[in-house]
Amino acid sequence: MDNEFLFDINNNVPSQTTINDRRSLLTIQNIVRNSCRGYVYLEVGSHLGGTLHPYLVDPKCHCAYSIDLRPNSQVLDERGAGYSYEEVSTDRMLSILRQFVPPASMEKLQTFDADLATLSVDQISFSCDMVFIDAEHTNRAVFRDFLNVWQYAKKEGCIVAFHDSNLISDGIANIESMLLHHHISHSSFVLPDTVFVILFGDFIELGASVLANLSLDKESYFSNSKMSLYNKHGSKALINHGNQCIIDNKVDEAINCYKKAVDLDPDSTDTLAQLGNLLFERKRLDEAECYYRMAVGINPAMGSAWNNLAMILEQQEKMAEAINCYNQAISIDSRTTIYANAERCYRKVIDMNKATYDMYNNFALLLEKQGKFIESFKYYNHAIDLDPLRVDIYLNLASSCHRYGRLDLAEACCRRALTVTVNSVEVWSRLGFLVGSQGRMDEAQKYFQKALDLQPEHHETKMYIKALRKV
Repeated sequence: MDNEFLFDINNNVPSQTTINDRRSLLTIQNIVRNSCRGYVYLEVGSHLGGTLHPYLVDPKCHCAYSIDLRPNSQVLDERGAGYSYEEVSTDRMLSILRQFVPPASMEKLQTFDADLATLSVDQISFSCDMVFIDAEHTNRAVFRDFLNVWQYAKKEGCIVAFHDSNLISDGIANIESMLLHHHISHSSFVLPDTVFVILFGDFIELGASVLANLSLDKESYFSNSKMSLYNKHGSKALINHGNQCIIDNKVDEAINCYKKAVDLDPDSTDTLAQLGNLLFERKRLDEAECYYRMAVGINPAMGSAWNNLAMILEQQEKMAEAINCYNQAISIDSRTTIYANAERCYRKVIDMNKATYDMYNNFALLLEKQGKFIESFKYYNHAIDLDPLRVDIYLNLASSCHRYGRLDLAEACCRRALTVTVNSVEVWSRLGFLVGSQGRMDEAQKYFQKALDLQPEHHETKMYIKALRKV
């Protein structure tokens, strides 16, 4: 694919999509971006921002809309499952995204804590080239969401994609029937794992050849999806009985009920996590570990499961893997207990004199997230002592100093990085932003020019220049 946009699909922004989902969505994104000089993205249901991330860092995406009513809890989906979203706020999503997206790129994002039906064309002022629907997973809701986004879709050509299409097959069938009834030309595909995509207008020709090679068989996919839903409803009775057993303090019987439910519905991450919790409490660590791994393998956005898995690994003295799991938990769940668990594990490794460069760097990042800036500086410098030629650590330390309000120290870090190499576009760009933020605009312009000499289309540099012009 020409001018392919490269993005790390293993990024740390929490997402309820699988690796294959992300790969499919990135393919769709590349179809859109290669068809035009710039495009607009609209998303219904954003959770913690994982699916927004690649669009915010794509220079060709000029505007991204995030629309999410964000109720405290979701109504039961087609599986009969409901979820609590009390801690999944827009502010928290933005806080997470700012850790991975440059400030200037964040400016393209517009968020609405609202039902799409209540918005108007005055608020969604640009027609959208790409739409992603990942909100309430009921057949009725997905049909309604499609009707509501259609007024904002670019009629000469757009792409509409749906996540968890295995849950909403009847809603999708109704959408396609409506399109056929109104003689609206389109082409549709099912992509791994659960992405359904509809191409309209110009994109029918532009994207069909690419997606046809990746597409699953639509008929068998939706047939298997419906059979899986039938099994899920059967497992629900077992889960309800298991829940009652817990109330009656019949924990072993509850465990057996949950295991039978998992046999019927092996993708139920809530049941897998609950099994892990009960087995963890019973000190059956090997079994608990197995179910936690299954849960996070299906849904990587389960912060508590990652935390409990990490605690098991820590008890087994598998410290490096435990730290990786704590890092996953922290990226999803901001509870202080999880930060405390992770910090304890890092300190154990450091006390054993087994800390690597990456561990020092990641521990410093952990301390920084908790506002412990002074101590974070100490461990960033430990990482530098282990490998003084790693430019990324100087940039991390510079970012920490900047957040602490010490632009002078952040500037000094960038200058130290320049003693390692003068060929880092990131260092010149960051240095330009830092000196510009201190009012030294002529000097900033010189450093920005050095960055652009190295990489003329460097997006972050252009965004920094744009941000400083607004100051």
